[in-house]
Formats: sequence, C-alpha cells, structure tokens
Amino acid sequence: MIDSKPFAMFFNAGPRKGWNTHKMLEAAKRAHRDAQFPIDLANARALGKRLVEKAVARM
Repeated sequence: MIDSKPFAMFFNAGPRKGWNTHKMLEAAKRAHRDAQFPIDLANARALGKRLVEKAVARM
C-alpha cells in the first residue's frame, strides 16, 4: 500500500550547490519548516554523481 501522507521534495538541478538556485530552494524549505509533513532537498548533480559511481563500480 502506498503511504498517502503529504510531503514536499525540492530538487536542485543547478550545477553548483550553494549558489542562487540552491539558496532559493533552501529559502523555500525554511518557509515550509512549520509544516506538519516531511520536507527534503535533493541536489540532482550529487544524485547523478552517485549513480555514475555505482555504475562504474559494477563494471
């Protein structure tokens, strides 16, 4: 069964963590911190790097 509880997920697809896009998403995350549901921020570049590392390790 799928958990139907609300959540918010912010994805940073900008090339650099800590720059404008990341700062904007962090501000949005802070604005929602009083919400009664989980909130997370993922950096697409870091996720992609982990996927590539895993693929190379399997070779």
